[in-house]
Amino acid sequence: MLTYTDSDCEQLMQKIDGKLDGLLQFWRTDNDWLQHVANVGGDTFYQPHKVLDLGCGNGQFLHAYKMVYPEAECEGINIFGSQIARCRDWTLELQYGDITKSEMWPSSLYQKIFCHYTLGHIEDTEWEQLFDAVFDHLEPGGEFIIWDICQKHVERDELYGYRLHPLCEVFRVLKESGFSVTFNAGHPTWYLHEDLFHLLDRTEIDLIRRYTCPVLFVAERMCNGNSV
Repeated sequence: MLTYTDSDCEQLMQKIDGKLDGLLQFWRTDNDWLQHVANVGGDTFYQPHKVLDLGCGNGQFLHAYKMVYPEAECEGINIFGSQIARCRDWTLELQYGDITKSEMWPSSLYQKIFCHYTLGHIEDTEWEQLFDAVFDHLEPGGEFIIWDICQKHVERDELYGYRLHPLCEVFRVLKESGFSVTFNAGHPTWYLHEDLFHLLDRTEIDLIRRYTCPVLFVAERMCNGNSV
């Protein structure tokens, strides 16, 4: 289950509407939004392929992903209907559902599954169940890609209601679910999203810098694993 509400999410979206790309993520890999999407999009696919975004919000990541890969078939699932209603790209297939309950997912296999800035809103006791479901919905060799933040200092395990976990904990659960995992954490060229400087004060910005570590996990579905 999620640790925040539809009302919380709607208030945030109202606050950031009209900003550059309309999506508040603490850290970015590039100033250009499409390049950022390409950077966190995993292996390059030139042929048509199918992707699923868990916790897709208003579908903005998928919209940008289709701009990078026009042939991609993009599906998303989100527990907040108010966010799905904000989608302006009618080529996307977004549906209501709790991502921790795989029976609510589209019944399909994917080459890529994304989960961006979502794990901190989910009970960590449900991660194993979630990752096992991802494994079962990926084709062999498919990628589970997580762009998120982890805990930078042990003295703080949440920030603005978002739970921070040690990088090693995410890595462990992914490995136990049968994935081959690579990651890049706290890369020196990554930087804070420019919209934050219009939305937050200096103290809040300093908290983000001090306590969060941006991380990109790419977990490849192996042919054998705990879920098969």
